[in-house]
Amino acid sequence: MSALKTATLVEYNSFIRQPVSLFWTFVYPIVLLLILAFVFGGSSVMSFSVFSQDSVAEARFEGAAKLLEESGWTIERADDDEGAEVILKSETDGSIEVGGSVSQETLSSVRLALAAESGTDATDVPGLSPDASGAQSEGSEDYRLFLVSGIVALSVVSLALFGFTPVLVANRAAGRLKWLAYWPLGKLRYLIAFTVSRAVVIILFSMFLLYGFGWLYGAEAIWNAPTAIALIVSLVAGTFAFLALGLLLASVLTKPMTAAAVVNLLNLPILFLSDLVVPLSVLPDSVAATAKLSPVYLFVDNIRTIFENGAAVLTIGDIFVWVGLIATGVIAYLVSAKLFKISEDG
Repeated sequence: MSALKTATLVEYNSFIRQPVSLFWTFVYPIVLLLILAFVFGGSSVMSFSVFSQDSVAEARFEGAAKLLEESGWTIERADDDEGAEVILKSETDGSIEVGGSVSQETLSSVRLALAAESGTDATDVPGLSPDASGAQSEGSEDYRLFLVSGIVALSVVSLALFGFTPVLVANRAAGRLKWLAYWPLGKLRYLIAFTVSRAVVIILFSMFLLYGFGWLYGAEAIWNAPTAIALIVSLVAGTFAFLALGLLLASVLTKPMTAAAVVNLLNLPILFLSDLVVPLSVLPDSVAATAKLSPVYLFVDNIRTIFENGAAVLTIGDIFVWVGLIATGVIAYLVSAKLFKISEDG
């Protein structure tokens, strides 16, 4: 245990002295968050539940859709088993999703929300309840809050791609790992120390991002112990999974130049096609459906659900995401333990 602790501290000190790793881990996420929040911070992604179980629904939806189309929105319609669903998209202001079967009580708040988005008086939205006294829009979400959870997930993935895989490949190519053949620590425990030294840093930094920028941008659901614990669990599971995948990548890539090319090639689609900073609602349906199969999407969606709504909304599906991420990490580590070489000649 003493050797493992020593190796962890050595790797931690090495990590915080690497300018490239520090840039991609700390500077890049914060700069990207601030730039995107400044440029697009006024936009929003909004969700509303609208009641409709009869033929009146069609007139109600069509009236709102017509009004919004005249204001520059595009309308997409889909049907589900519970009721009509309309997805309203704006190229500049995010999207409103209207769907499902709920009660008449929510119509007033939806009417006000649609009217606000279309720039009209609330009473001008046809087909919706005229009684809107005291009603307020539900589910409004500032794009900046959407962005915070996305940047947190991006930080974890960036660490795996830029502060993990290339470093191991470069150390091996330079012969810096040959000492493992003579030190009783062993290869597996060294890899554990290497991982822990970075995982602890990124988890603490991610909590700083969530709570620091959450406070700055008015997040309301995170200020309780169950939500904090759920965020930590999600971060631990995701960090373990993606660092393990980074280790697996380092196990199969032997040349530093190849490793640099691969991680840069992976970075762009992860950045733009995983719901990190670009909402999937603005992507073509086929692309969005494919993106939802990505472990990066599952991770960021889990973090975002907790960050925006609190631990109270967690479902068995969210627990399965945690289990799946941990299982992915375990499998990746076991495979990496077999494949990883401490020198290019084995």
